[in-house]
Amino acid sequence: MKKATKEQKAAIHCIKAAQGWDDAAYRAVLSSYHVDSSSDLTVKQASHFISHFSARHAPPKKSRYRGTGDGVRNGHLTQAQADEIARLEDALGWTENPKRLRGFIFRTIGKRCSVEMLMAYEASRVLTGLGKMAAGNEGDIPLPRQAEDLPSNGEG
Repeated sequence: MKKATKEQKAAIHCIKAAQGWDDAAYRAVLSSYHVDSSSDLTVKQASHFISHFSARHAPPKKSRYRGTGDGVRNGHLTQAQADEIARLEDALGWTENPKRLRGFIFRTIGKRCSVEMLMAYEASRVLTGLGKMAAGNEGDIPLPRQAEDLPSNGEG
């Protein structure tokens, strides 16, 4: 029997990384094919492995916001922008209170709208601001001082 090709072995290792398997989990999956290494797989086994475990067979990732733009023609928010806004919203801890993000959008672009109603250029401005805030929360950019942190006697 013909052994798996170099391309198939590379695809298998990409799947291993995408699935987040450690070595023990990977070896357990390989053992279901009665082999110890991807080099021991046949072309047919490798094809089955790839088709069975590839990302296209994984359950689709549920997006919180839906982007309808393609980034080229219609100018609407793209799905990548929508997903990044959701990720930054999570990083800032704003998920439980959607008014935080809507207020931020209003302060940033000057209109009241949901994430889905943003145009791509507006989403870019929102993403820039959210990114700066998230970086500030991680200590890369100093956060603005809160009113309760400021001295009340005119010092500072």
